[in-house]
Amino acid sequence: MQRFRPPMTTARLTELAQTRHDDPDIVELLWYVARLRRYVRRFDQLLSSITIGPGGGSDLVARCGKEEIEEEPFIHDWRAEKDFLIDRKKPR
Repeated sequence: MQRFRPPMTTARLTELAQTRHDDPDIVELLWYVARLRRYVRRFDQLLSSITIGPGGGSDLVARCGKEEIEEEPFIHDWRAEKDFLIDRKKPR
């Protein structure tokens, strides 16, 4: 049994913002979602900086965190965008 609904993709959030921008409650929720996405992004960055290896609590935290963060479509979108921007900056 799933405790939560599936996560919303960036495309779905954009669609809501474009079609429901006249509803102040939806706008407020979208701003809140944007704030939570910033926290998720920071958490992903933190997890990336933890070395995963045998033993120790950081290994457990990193493994559990990675499993949870991989379920967020936003993280995949954000990583792809970040990689695209890095590739654009590389000299050719």
